[in-house]
Amino acid sequence: MNTLKGIFTIPELKKKLMITAILLIVYRMGTFVTIPGIDTDQVNKLFEELNQQANGLGKMMGMVNMFSGGALSNASVFALGIMPYITASILFQILTTIMPALKQMQKDGESGRRKINQYTRYVTLGLCIVQSSFICSGLQGLNNGMLVPNPGFMSFILVGMICLTTGTMIVMWLGEMITEFGLGNGISIIIMAGIIAALPAGISDFVTQLKSGSVNYLTVCILLAFFVGVTIAIVYTTLGQRRIPIRQNRRAGGAGENARAQYLPLKVNMAGVIPIIFAQAIIMFPVLVGQLDSLSWIGKYFQQGAVAYTLFYLGAILFFCFFYTAMIFNPEEMSENMKQGGTFIPGIRPGVETQHYFEKLLVRITTVGALILAVIAIIPQILANQFQISFALAGIFGGTGLLIVVGVALDLIQKVEGYLFSQNFSSMLESNQVGSKS
Repeated sequence: MNTLKGIFTIPELKKKLMITAILLIVYRMGTFVTIPGIDTDQVNKLFEELNQQANGLGKMMGMVNMFSGGALSNASVFALGIMPYITASILFQILTTIMPALKQMQKDGESGRRKINQYTRYVTLGLCIVQSSFICSGLQGLNNGMLVPNPGFMSFILVGMICLTTGTMIVMWLGEMITEFGLGNGISIIIMAGIIAALPAGISDFVTQLKSGSVNYLTVCILLAFFVGVTIAIVYTTLGQRRIPIRQNRRAGGAGENARAQYLPLKVNMAGVIPIIFAQAIIMFPVLVGQLDSLSWIGKYFQQGAVAYTLFYLGAILFFCFFYTAMIFNPEEMSENMKQGGTFIPGIRPGVETQHYFEKLLVRITTVGALILAVIAIIPQILANQFQISFALAGIFGGTGLLIVVGVALDLIQKVEGYLFSQNFSSMLESNQVGSKS
């Protein structure tokens, strides 16, 4: 309660929270603005049919709809969501590691990062144009053309492409504004908002299944146990740290050296929820490709629950865990900074030996964090198959949606606590200064 009161006593924090809330309200309002020329009632019926299907397309559409906060099922201008921007970000983060020009640009500081962000926006625009053209063309042919009363390139496809592309660019802009002027990572917060917005519909479906008898109370107890267990695992994985003892040599008047004990905390899951979001964006491509008649054999292997789908999904999570961790923590740079600052790990020589120590340690703790993320991510598949419930409903009790919501919520709590600590520290300094003057 004191923490909640403290939030509204800090003007800067209150301003950031208000900006974040206003931008999220704008985003949620946009999810109900439909694409011109489409029959929303027919779209809702289509999604009800897809939710009952066990094939890759039905599951993928449900997953995309969850991430967009229901914008896809509403045939909204925000139907593409933030996924094109995430895909473009993945592309440039990979290219930054292999292209010297982009790598140098990233090292140039703020100006270099702005250029990379600008290139990312251009690629996002291109992806939106391509994806929206496929979506609008496909919508015309679904359900014998009942979704689009007036089909045609000029009457629907072009208008739909413009609306969907503009919608994604607006969502991207909202995310960037939240990151710059609000609280937390804007993209993650928008995804979390979409997942939370889908919860009432999922809970309603669950209650309906419970009343119809398709889900019994024993299943409810098991699902609730999964929910509690997965939430605890997510919290421990997100907050878990490996504290490395370090010493810093300090010369006192040149008379000798005194070693001051300190710790270097390394998170078990440095990448946070980013690997899950990236893996979700990547897994959509083989599922979409499998819908083509000439490549329908791919769709058979990439249905949720299939061995190929599961292995590809888990492999993507593991890859992005190591990839993103390597981007944010450089053992060579860390060891060099420690050497220059006179800091060392007891029993480890500064320099190359410290670098090798960090590399081995990073592999071990990242492996643990990546395996935990992978297990949590496939829990909805297990629950859906074992208890014969919908994938969207299973996602409430574990998996990607719960992982993102809990992870982003913990990150926001830590940022709020940081502001409160900074405010308390500043107040303490001011009181000490006043006391010394008096």
